[in-house]
Amino acid sequence: MSDRLTEALEIMFEVMPSSQEATPRMIATYADRLSNLPEDAVCEAIALLIDTKTFRPTIAEIRSTVAETSLFVRNKKIGEEAWQEVVQQASAVGFTENRPELRVFSGGRFHDPPRPMFSDPMIEKAAYLVGWRRICQHDVEKEGPFIRKEFLRIYGELFSAEVQALQSGAIALSEGEDNERAV
Repeated sequence: MSDRLTEALEIMFEVMPSSQEATPRMIATYADRLSNLPEDAVCEAIALLIDTKTFRPTIAEIRSTVAETSLFVRNKKIGEEAWQEVVQQASAVGFTENRPELRVFSGGRFHDPPRPMFSDPMIEKAAYLVGWRRICQHDVEKEGPFIRKEFLRIYGELFSAEVQALQSGAIALSEGEDNERAV
């Protein structure tokens, strides 16, 4: 248990009322149960809870606040922003998968056509689940609104599932990762 986390927890136990008296074992239990989350995110969540809540939070409430306020959530695009990124990539790159006629010969070898690059793996996954070919080759006026709606639904479900996994501790938060990836 780091000094910074211990100090944040001790302050929380001192300033936030509860029906239970704080004990060293209780503080150690909180620290242990929060140890799989980034320390900065936990300390930030504790500070926020001290500023916004009346009573001492449970471990689950701290985990939930970490998931809701962390860099992970702040870096995720809202659905419409994610959709605009997909539309931009569809326009810029199009459907190039399994299209050998689009390969370019240069420098003595063939080069594959460009692939879409997304700022977040979750956008990539949602685009894949909707169908990249479908996104790139649909009739904009007839199918566009339906494909957009399906993407937004899938993206929202993926986002909710990841936030729930963070809250439950099923996955650990990994801040600062480079999320540029291709479909």
